[in-house]
Amino acid sequence: MPVERSDGAGGPVHERWLAQRNAQGQVLRHNLLALRATHGIDVRVTFRALPSPRR
Repeated sequence: MPVERSDGAGGPVHERWLAQRNAQGQVLRHNLLALRATHGIDVRVTFRALPSPRR
């Protein structure tokens, strides 16, 4: 799920944006999987990385 730029560009603002996006994805995955454990709901979690916004 975490995505890093291969060209090394982006700067601190972009790096912070990536970190926040990845953290939100991890929390969402955890919460959805918790539904499966606590309520027996069939949950499958997959994420597709979308391209970063271009400046």
